[in-house]
Amino acid sequence: MLSSRPRTFPPPVRGAFRLRQGRTVQAFGCSVALLLLLTGCVFATAASGQTTAYVANAFDGTVSLIDLDVAPPAVITTFDTGALPLGVLVDLPRDRFYVTNFGDETVSVFDTSVVPPTELTEIPVGVSPAGVTVSSDGSTLFVANSGDPDLADGTVSIIDVATETVTTVSVGANPEGIAAHHDGTTLYVGEQEDGAGDTTSPIWVIDLTSGPPAVTGQVDIAPEVHGLSLSADGQRLYAASFGIGVIGTLTVLDTTVNPPSVVDAVTLASGAFGLAVEGERVWLTMDNGDVAIVDVSSVPGSVIDTVTVGGNPAGIDVGAGMAVIARADDDAVTILDTKAPGFPVITSVDVGDFPFSIGRFISAASVFSDGFESGNLSAWSAVSP
Repeated sequence: MLSSRPRTFPPPVRGAFRLRQGRTVQAFGCSVALLLLLTGCVFATAASGQTTAYVANAFDGTVSLIDLDVAPPAVITTFDTGALPLGVLVDLPRDRFYVTNFGDETVSVFDTSVVPPTELTEIPVGVSPAGVTVSSDGSTLFVANSGDPDLADGTVSIIDVATETVTTVSVGANPEGIAAHHDGTTLYVGEQEDGAGDTTSPIWVIDLTSGPPAVTGQVDIAPEVHGLSLSADGQRLYAASFGIGVIGTLTVLDTTVNPPSVVDAVTLASGAFGLAVEGERVWLTMDNGDVAIVDVSSVPGSVIDTVTVGGNPAGIDVGAGMAVIARADDDAVTILDTKAPGFPVITSVDVGDFPFSIGRFISAASVFSDGFESGNLSAWSAVSP
């Protein structure tokens, strides 16, 4: 059941509530604030070969399933989940779909072999669950629990999928972005904000090889980390930071050392939220209503283009020649053509209430990647190939 205590979410927030952290809104009959979390849109290839996108609608507790193969793309079905669904992850090889319910402090598990997906179970996790990712073999689920507002009590839930046994690892304040290395050794978790107005935020490194799992390293980068995602070879970690004032940052880190070392920091025109990796390009949603496309093939990286989508863009994923962007204020997603010059809009699709979701989650069996990416977010960023 959704707690009645206030929940603090980072920006952006719908309409007049589009303010810095600390502003609350009314949803589900209680006072909540909207979390900037990683997740929401997830690309997947259904068993029949159908390419679909899952979009979590925070304010009405639903997920919209979009068929991306038809012209124009359209919603196939909308199904219910828990309160304030934020983190979304599809594990196609095992026909599973995971949703973190920020308001219920649970993770819902769905069977995706049927349409609409059938809920199999609901697993209790920590306070205010946000980002979610899974190990490359699908056996272990990882959830970032952002904790109570302004308290350094954030945790990570490590879940044995078969037994639903939960192990809890303490980190710091407000963990959100989360990415698991495909080799199963390391988990990366980013702090979105600690409420103290710090000029940096940590990424914590959790060692998964020796029990119990524990934080073994930390690297400080630009403040308010949201989307996290790994490169295909796992040697680079990309982090989207909202930053201070109007300036955002894409930080590139070398994961071959512990803690990871910063190799590049690309300045963005506005605060960054969602992040998706497409080969040597990184796509980011920004607070000014734009999507930035960054070339990371060399150091320093560079912004090669921006596309204005408006509507408070948050979650983003890229695959099958398309970029899908959740526009929270407009209750819609925008779909861009990633192969055409200038990345033109293919269409806009209406979804549920406030599809606010960042990070990237792409199934290992999908046509888009041989692994998962997370951070995103996610939408989603989940684990990287």
